[in-house]
Amino acid sequence: MQKNIRLKNLWNSKEINTALNLSNSAAWMASGVSIDSRKIAKGDIFIAIVGPKFDGNQFTNDALEKGAAAAIVNYIPRNLRRKRPILIVKDTSLALKKIGEAARKRTQAKIITITGSVGKTTTKELLREILEKEGSTTATIGNLNNQLGLPLSLSRMPKKSDFGIFELGMNKPGEISNLTKITKPDIAIITNIEKAHLKFFKNLRGIALAKSEIFKGMKGGIGILNRDSKFYGLLKKEAIKNKIQRIVTFGEHKSSDVRLQRYTLKSQSSECVTTVGKKKITYDLRSTGKHWIINSLIILATALALKLNPENIAKRLEKTKPITGRGKKYNIKLKNLNFTLLDDSYNACPASMEAGIQVLDNMKPKANGRCIAILGDMLELGKESNEMHLNLRNNLIGSNIDLVFTSGKYMKNLYKVLPKEMRGVHNNNPQELAKILAPKIRKNDIIFVKGSNGTKMFKIVETLKSIKMKDKK
Repeated sequence: MQKNIRLKNLWNSKEINTALNLSNSAAWMASGVSIDSRKIAKGDIFIAIVGPKFDGNQFTNDALEKGAAAAIVNYIPRNLRRKRPILIVKDTSLALKKIGEAARKRTQAKIITITGSVGKTTTKELLREILEKEGSTTATIGNLNNQLGLPLSLSRMPKKSDFGIFELGMNKPGEISNLTKITKPDIAIITNIEKAHLKFFKNLRGIALAKSEIFKGMKGGIGILNRDSKFYGLLKKEAIKNKIQRIVTFGEHKSSDVRLQRYTLKSQSSECVTTVGKKKITYDLRSTGKHWIINSLIILATALALKLNPENIAKRLEKTKPITGRGKKYNIKLKNLNFTLLDDSYNACPASMEAGIQVLDNMKPKANGRCIAILGDMLELGKESNEMHLNLRNNLIGSNIDLVFTSGKYMKNLYKVLPKEMRGVHNNNPQELAKILAPKIRKNDIIFVKGSNGTKMFKIVETLKSIKMKDKK
C-alpha cells in the first residue's frame, strides 16, 4: 500500500494563501498535509479539524512542537508556545476542501475515481501498482474516501503527478456528488452494485443512483461500468445524462469491451482468458476467486481507457498480490505447527462474504489440514440483516469448509442453524474467540477471517499472527 508522498515543496505559503483567500505575509514551504497531530511529520501543514467530539485547535501546540511548518486553525489556542505561521479561517473543514480543490486545479494528472459496493480499495491498489510503471502515481492512502479523507488525499498529491487514483465512499445519497465535484475525474469507475449500506437506502436501485453521482463532477471523460450488472442500463443512462464522452464496459456479457471468455479457479491461483477489444489476452492471477478476476477486468478496462498496452498490463497483473485485510495470505511457520491464515477482515457485505467463502471452499489443505472459517457480522444491512446472515448457510453447507467459528449477534443466528459437526465456537468478543481457536489449530489448517470493519475481526488476525512471535521467544 502506498505511503504518504513527501516532497520538499509540496505547498508554499503563496499557494495556500491563494487557495484560502488569505493575505498572510510569512513565507514558508510544506512537505505534507495532516489533520492528525499524533501523526504529524516535520514540514506538514496541520489543519485543525473540529468535530462533534473533538477540537483539533486544542492540539495545535502538539503539531507545532513536532515540526509542523504551519497550522490552519479556527482560533489561536491558549499558551501557544511555538512561533510558526498560524492561518486563521472560519471553517477548517472547508479550508481542507479548498486546498484539495487547489491541488486538483494545479495538476495535469489523469484523475481516476472509483466507487462501488465492494472492491474499491482492492481496485485502487491494483491500479496504483500497475500505473506506477507508467508514471508518477498518487493514490488514496488506506480508505481516506469520505468528506475529509478525499480532499486530504488530493492535497497530498504532488503537482507533477501523472496519475491520481481516488476512492469515493458513501453512506447516504449526495455524498459522492460532493466528492466528485472536488476530484473532477477524467475516468470514473463503478465496480458493482451490491447489498451494502442498505441501512441508509430503501433498495439497491437507490444505491445505484447514489453511486452514479460519480459522473456529476465530470466534463466529458470516460465511465467504466460492469456490463453484467442488472443496473447497467440505469448507470449508463445516468452517465449519458451527465454528458460522459465514452463508456468502457467489463464482464462476461458478449458486448463487454473487456470480456471474460473463460476462467479456471485453482487452489492458489486463477487462470483467465479475456478479450480486450478484439485482442485475446491470457493471464494467471496469484490469488483465487472470481471476484479477483473481475477486479483484473476493471484494470484492463482502465488500461483500455488510457490507451495502454493490455498485454503489458496483464503481465503486471500476474505479479500482484492481495493486500492486508483484503485477502492477504500469511503462511505461519512454527516449530511444530504450520498453518495458513487468509486475512479478509477489513469489511464485509453479502456479496464479498459469499466470494470469500468460495475462496476457502476452493482451497485444498495438505495432509490432515482443515478449512476453517471465522466470520463476523455484516453491518449496515438494515431490515434484511438477519435474513442475509442466515442465507450464508447455503454457501457453507455442502462446501469444503470443515469448521465455522462466529462472532456477533447476527452471526450467532447463522451458527445455530449450521450442522453440529460444522460448528466451532461462537463468541461475541473477537479476541476471546481467537484465544479459544488458537489451541485447536492443527498442522496444515487454512483459516479464513472476514467481517465488517466495525466488528474488529482484524483482532483475530493479530492474535493468530502473534502465535508466531511467541513461538520465537
